Amino acid sequence: MPRVARTPGGVVGAVVNVVACAALVVGLPVVALTTGHDQTHVVFAIVGFAIAVVLETTFVRNLRRQLAARRNR
Repeated sequence: MPRVARTPGGVVGAVVNVVACAALVVGLPVVALTTGHDQTHVVFAIVGFAIAVVLETTFVRNLRRQLAARRNR
Protein backbone atom coordinates (compact mmCIF):
# COMPACT_ATOMS: atom_id res chain seq x y z
CA MET A 1 0.00 0.00 0.00
CA PRO A 2 1.55 3.35 -0.99
CA ARG A 3 2.13 5.96 1.66
CA VAL A 4 -0.29 8.87 1.46
CA ALA A 5 0.88 12.20 2.86
CA ARG A 6 -1.63 14.07 5.00
CA THR A 7 0.17 17.40 4.72
CA PRO A 8 1.40 19.25 1.67
CA GLY A 9 5.01 18.66 0.79
CA GLY A 10 7.69 20.33 -1.22
CA VAL A 11 7.48 24.03 -1.93
CA VAL A 12 3.78 24.28 -1.03
CA GLY A 13 4.35 22.74 2.39
CA ALA A 14 7.36 24.96 3.02
CA VAL A 15 5.38 28.09 2.13
CA VAL A 16 2.50 27.02 4.39
CA ASN A 17 4.96 26.50 7.27
CA VAL A 18 6.57 29.90 6.75
CA VAL A 19 3.24 31.73 6.63
CA ALA A 20 1.82 29.91 9.66
CA CYS A 21 4.93 30.50 11.74
CA ALA A 22 5.05 34.18 10.69
CA ALA A 23 1.56 34.52 12.14
CA LEU A 24 2.87 33.02 15.39
CA VAL A 25 5.89 35.36 15.44
CA VAL A 26 3.58 38.36 15.23
CA GLY A 27 0.50 37.07 17.03
CA LEU A 28 1.94 35.36 20.10
CA PRO A 29 3.59 38.44 21.66
CA VAL A 30 0.65 40.66 20.69
CA VAL A 31 -1.88 38.38 22.36
CA ALA A 32 0.31 37.81 25.43
CA LEU A 33 1.01 41.50 25.94
CA THR A 34 -2.50 42.78 25.27
CA THR A 35 -3.95 40.54 27.99
CA GLY A 36 -1.71 42.03 30.67
CA HIS A 37 1.70 43.44 31.46
CA ASP A 38 2.56 41.46 34.55
CA GLN A 39 5.75 39.41 34.68
CA THR A 40 4.12 36.14 33.62
CA HIS A 41 2.69 37.60 30.41
CA VAL A 42 5.97 39.28 29.50
CA VAL A 43 8.00 36.10 30.08
CA PHE A 44 5.48 34.06 28.07
CA ALA A 45 5.66 36.57 25.21
CA ILE A 46 9.48 36.54 25.18
CA VAL A 47 9.79 32.75 25.35
CA GLY A 48 7.06 32.21 22.77
CA PHE A 49 8.62 34.79 20.47
CA ALA A 50 12.04 33.12 20.78
CA ILE A 51 10.62 29.68 19.96
CA ALA A 52 8.64 31.07 17.02
CA VAL A 53 11.73 32.84 15.63
CA VAL A 54 13.75 29.62 15.79
CA LEU A 55 10.96 27.75 13.99
CA GLU A 56 10.61 30.53 11.43
CA THR A 57 14.35 30.40 10.72
CA THR A 58 14.16 26.65 10.21
CA PHE A 59 11.13 26.92 7.93
CA VAL A 60 12.67 29.70 5.82
CA ARG A 61 15.85 27.63 5.45
CA ASN A 62 13.71 24.68 4.33
CA LEU A 63 11.82 26.87 1.85
CA ARG A 64 15.07 28.18 0.37
CA ARG A 65 16.34 24.59 0.06
CA GLN A 66 13.12 23.52 -1.68
CA LEU A 67 13.28 26.46 -4.11
CA ALA A 68 16.94 25.78 -4.89
CA ALA A 69 16.19 22.10 -5.55
CA ARG A 70 13.32 23.06 -7.84
CA ARG A 71 15.52 25.56 -9.69
CA ASN A 72 18.24 22.92 -10.28
CA ARG A 73 15.89 20.35 -11.82
